[in-house]
Amino acid sequence: MPLQTLLIDDEPLARERLRLLLSPYHNHISIVGEAADGATAVDLIERERPDLIFLDIQMPLLNGLEVMQQVKHLPMVVFCTAYDRYALEAFNTLSIDYLLKPVSPERIALTVQKLERMEQKVTLTDISALIRQMQPQQERRRIATIPVRHGERITLVSVNEVSYFMSGDKYVSIFTRDGREHVIDQSLKELEESLPEHFLRIHKSTIINTQMVHELQRYLGARFVFILNDTKHSRIVSGRNYGEAIKDCFRI
Repeated sequence: MPLQTLLIDDEPLARERLRLLLSPYHNHISIVGEAADGATAVDLIERERPDLIFLDIQMPLLNGLEVMQQVKHLPMVVFCTAYDRYALEAFNTLSIDYLLKPVSPERIALTVQKLERMEQKVTLTDISALIRQMQPQQERRRIATIPVRHGERITLVSVNEVSYFMSGDKYVSIFTRDGREHVIDQSLKELEESLPEHFLRIHKSTIINTQMVHELQRYLGARFVFILNDTKHSRIVSGRNYGEAIKDCFRI
């Protein structure tokens, strides 16, 4: 019987990619549901009682590790993450697999092979050990520069010069203090996990440098308008679902 499987990731494109990569293995894996945040994931796991979940680590409301702490039904887990390999050495000692984003077809094939051999499910002891080992890595992994490609050349932009990041349909742009725009390869999700603490996601498509905020104005629907201290005095409107995070950050 194929493993009853859930895909849990707050990025729709990430879930779509996983579904596509897993489609050749329908005899082994049957996808029965998806969730886009940690709280929904807990309810879905308890209701569906799946054999297997593909679980993102960084998600709104509850992260992947917190999801596993809250559920009573403990399926096999394949974590999906943008953390580097060194940070994930903990997984090698547990009956848990992980996929490093962006996920490749070759890595999916190895995961399916491993799942066929796995008998022991994840335990609360495993999750507790993982949290202890991951936390120091989460605290250390903060980038200082962003690589920007110019044909065959790569320049490094200091994060302190970044005013904000904004995603389009298929790319992410950096907007710097001097008003320039650069297109980069990283996703907003990857940036959110690795930027210094003074960067804040205020919209599903926008991360701002809070040290560049000159003025903050209340807006319709529990939203805010940010006026930034860059050469263009950029004005950015926050998303409806980010009000509490903004209030907590600016203590308003």
